[in-house]
Amino acid sequence: MSVSAYAQRNHAIVKISDNGEGIPTSVQQKLGQPFYTTKEKGTGLGLMVCYNIIEQHKGKIHFVTEEGEGTTFTIEIPLENKTNGSYF
Repeated sequence: MSVSAYAQRNHAIVKISDNGEGIPTSVQQKLGQPFYTTKEKGTGLGLMVCYNIIEQHKGKIHFVTEEGEGTTFTIEIPLENKTNGSYF
């Protein structure tokens, strides 16, 4: 697993990558939905909470995955406060 963070065009960018199994196509559209889980003891709330927090900060989250190769999630959050133009 690797994690990187940097600033780009007034956004904080965080990339989280693994070299696991990847996310099957049948699961990809369901990610972030409440109570959807592939784990035996999961609640299906973790990724949904992440999506909501990022959205509340006017950010975006997306992923690139390839079965058998791994997955990279990218989170983009604006650094500029639109109300007063200052940076956080």
